[in-house]
Amino acid sequence: MKSALSEALKIISRRMVTSDQLETRLSGKNYQKQEIKETIEKLKAWNYLDDRQYAEAFCRAKAGKYSRARIRQELVVSGIGEGIISEVLERLYPEEAEYAYLKSILSKYMEEEKNKMARREAKKQAENICQKVGQRLYRKGYPYRSIQRALEESNHI
Repeated sequence: MKSALSEALKIISRRMVTSDQLETRLSGKNYQKQEIKETIEKLKAWNYLDDRQYAEAFCRAKAGKYSRARIRQELVVSGIGEGIISEVLERLYPEEAEYAYLKSILSKYMEEEKNKMARREAKKQAENICQKVGQRLYRKGYPYRSIQRALEESNHI
C-alpha cells in the first residue's frame, strides 16, 4: 500500500487542493488520521500545500465571473478559513471591482433580454400579420389550404 505522503503528492500534482480537501481525500483512502496529519504538516512545511495560495488562485480565476458572495461560499465549502477568505477578497476582488463588473454585465444582460424580446415581438407580429392576411384572403373566397401553402412558400410562416 502506498504511503499517505506519496498519495498526497499524486493528488496535489494533478491540481491545487486545500488541506481540508486533501484530508478528506486521504481519509477516503483509509489512511490513519495521524499519518494524514503528519503528511499535511510536511506538505505545508515544504510549501506544497498552502490554503492562502489556493484562495488567491481561486479568487483570481473567479473574480469578474462570480460575485464575492459566491466566491466566499465556494471557498468556505473548500475548507478555507474565514480570515483568509476575507483578506484575499479585499485584496484581490474589492467591492468596487465587483460593482464595476456588475454594472458591465448588467448592461450586457439587459441588451440580450431586449434583443430576445424584440425577436419574440417580431415573430408574434409576423404571425399576426399572416393571420390577418390569411383571414382577408379567406373572406375573398380562397380555400384555406391554398392560402396556407402560399404563405408557407412565401416564407411568411
